[in-house]
Amino acid sequence: MAGDFASIFHTIMASQRPVDYDTILSTPNMAEANFVRSALSILTDPDDEEDHDKDMVAVAYKKLSDDYLRGIMTGIVVSIYADHRWSNNSMGTPAHHELGDIYEQASALLLERLGTEA
Repeated sequence: MAGDFASIFHTIMASQRPVDYDTILSTPNMAEANFVRSALSILTDPDDEEDHDKDMVAVAYKKLSDDYLRGIMTGIVVSIYADHRWSNNSMGTPAHHELGDIYEQASALLLERLGTEA
C-alpha cells in the first residue's frame, strides 16, 4: 500500500517538472558516453581486425576499470528499469536494445579480465 502511494506521488512530481537535458546531455557527458561506447566496441568485438592505435587501446582499457564498468552496468539497469516501470512495452525499445548491447559488452570485458587474472 505504501508503495502505491509513493508511486502516485512520484508520478505527480515527475509530471510537474521538466527534465534538465542541457545538464544531463552536456557536451562533456556526451563525449564521455561516446568514448565508452567506442572503447567497449573496440575492446570486445572479436571480429574487429582493424589496427587501432595501441596507446589509445591501452588508455581505453585502463579507463574502463572494473569499478567503472560496474558503474556503467548499474546505470544501464537503473535507466532501463526506470523506463520499463513507466511503459507497457514488454519487447523493449530501440534504446533498451542499444543499452543492452553496451551492458553485454561491459559484462564481457569484466569476464575476460577475470579469466586473465586466474
